Amino acid sequence: MVIWWSALAAAATVQVIPEPRQLAVGQTGRVYVVVGFGRDEQAGQVQPPVVSSGPGAQVRYTGQGPGGNRIVQGKITRTLQFEYSVAALTEGTWTLGPVAIVLGTGTVRSEPARLVVTAKDTRTPDEATVFAGFERGDALSSEITAWEGEVLLYRRGLRYRDTLSARFSDPALEGFRTLQEGDPVERRYSVEDPSGTVMVTEGLLPVVASGVGRHELGPVTARVQIPVGRRFGLVETRTEVVASDPLVLTVKSLPPAPPGFSGLIGDFQVRSTVPARSVAAGESVPFTLVLSGAADIEGLKLPDPTIPGVNAYPAEPVVKAVVKDDLDASATFKWALVPTVPGTLDLPDYEIVVFSPSKGAYETLRVELPTLEVTPGKDGTSEVRAFGTSPTDVVFDDGSVARSPYAWGFSRHYDAAPVLVGAASLALVPAGLVLLTDGLRAAVAARRRRRPVQVDRPPTAMELLTTLPPDAESRLATLDHALRLAEVGREGDGRILDLRKRLGRARFGDGGADPSLEEDVRRLVQVIEREAA
Repeated sequence: MVIWWSALAAAATVQVIPEPRQLAVGQTGRVYVVVGFGRDEQAGQVQPPVVSSGPGAQVRYTGQGPGGNRIVQGKITRTLQFEYSVAALTEGTWTLGPVAIVLGTGTVRSEPARLVVTAKDTRTPDEATVFAGFERGDALSSEITAWEGEVLLYRRGLRYRDTLSARFSDPALEGFRTLQEGDPVERRYSVEDPSGTVMVTEGLLPVVASGVGRHELGPVTARVQIPVGRRFGLVETRTEVVASDPLVLTVKSLPPAPPGFSGLIGDFQVRSTVPARSVAAGESVPFTLVLSGAADIEGLKLPDPTIPGVNAYPAEPVVKAVVKDDLDASATFKWALVPTVPGTLDLPDYEIVVFSPSKGAYETLRVELPTLEVTPGKDGTSEVRAFGTSPTDVVFDDGSVARSPYAWGFSRHYDAAPVLVGAASLALVPAGLVLLTDGLRAAVAARRRRRPVQVDRPPTAMELLTTLPPDAESRLATLDHALRLAEVGREGDGRILDLRKRLGRARFGDGGADPSLEEDVRRLVQVIEREAA
């Protein structure tokens, strides 16, 4: 049962979601088509769409699943979910969809999804088995070679037939680091095997290869409780420890970087918009650039466009990351382009130099910008004349000569300004006394307040550590948040990296092997805040 709230948006959306996305020949999984209605859509009768699959799989509609409601900008938004079974017939990678949904305002189409079909599974069906590895594309491998800075998806899980509980123990987090964006995902689903139903529990965590060299991490283990019978109405169990193949990660250094390298490592898609083609000088044109891909884009800053005759004013970039079947990260950059000179302006291409792990080489992403027709700005310019010390030398356009500003004579005009200023000052004395009294009262009241005024700001790392939640999972998550805040501006600090490794083992391992972790985190945060002060 799956409802992906990411399908909800301002406009209607459709998603095709296979679960799992990898099956062995002879196994059967599920496919979900999730329809998210826009705020202006009427959630009327929607027919289940046909999901194409190619010759390697067979998709059959099984019924409508549970939908849901959500309030978006004060309006209730509805989702529908259609469920299908998918049988794996032939090895290969097969495309599911795309599908089209007819709504009141038109037809909405989804992106296609991929289903990977592997060779027939020959394992004993009643055994609990652990799988683990690093995923790149559709392949999950226990031994992998990656470039420094490349983002991989760490996936580990358990397949079982009859198990009450399982507790994982992950290997030491060496050779890679976790991301601030893109939280880990835990999933549970079932696969219909010819020998019966197989349950699957798996976790996904995006990581960045960071330590150059070979890292033998060891296996992922799971301590499982397997029922063996009943006695006096209670379920009797036995404990088994099962392990995956050992994990090996080899990290390669990047080749020498070319000039202008942005520091981005990944395979990216880039798109941009410049909506206007004509603008008046002095007015702005929005330039939006969206960079997306499975990559580490946290804290990314791109240089401002350099265009002769145009001033570029940047906005704060917006970075998003979510883990679905892979890390889906994107960064949106916006500039206001203000031309200053009228005429035809041919905007040069905007270039971003990145390193592509799939190609093993640097490449330049080019964004083609349009030609702008810049019209003159609004009238309002005027000629400025400078006058020297001799006004009689200035001749106006009509031939007249400027008259001398000096003249001889006597004046009977008396200046009343000093008298008026004094009278006004005397009149303002009572009002000044009232203001002074009110100010003193306010100052005394402010000093008597017991609580200071709360400032609307996010908590610091130390403030987070003073209010740790009681349950273990939330407590570890708060420790992780505090370490991330302390790490800002100190990336690569060995003290923080060591604690991040220990915290990773506590969060994704057995959760109880490091009793001094909280105190060590608190002590390091105190040291870092003193150093920053």
